[in-house]
Amino acid sequence: MNAKQKADYADIVELIANDIRLANAALMREAAQGHARYEALRLLNPQQFAELWSRALLGRNFDELVDELVKAKNEPK
Repeated sequence: MNAKQKADYADIVELIANDIRLANAALMREAAQGHARYEALRLLNPQQFAELWSRALLGRNFDELVDELVKAKNEPK
């Protein structure tokens, strides 16, 4: 392998490593969002959950409703 080939190979390895880091970061964000959603739902009592679910049955996206809960929970008071 000549110097040019080695440099090209190093560039390819670096690109792959960057892709892996980006993919891992995306997976971590998704996992954190899922955990936050779970915690928000876990803390609801049955009546609160039923109200949330009823809103979803009327056409609202359930994940968006839960994200609103998460956002409200994390806003400073």
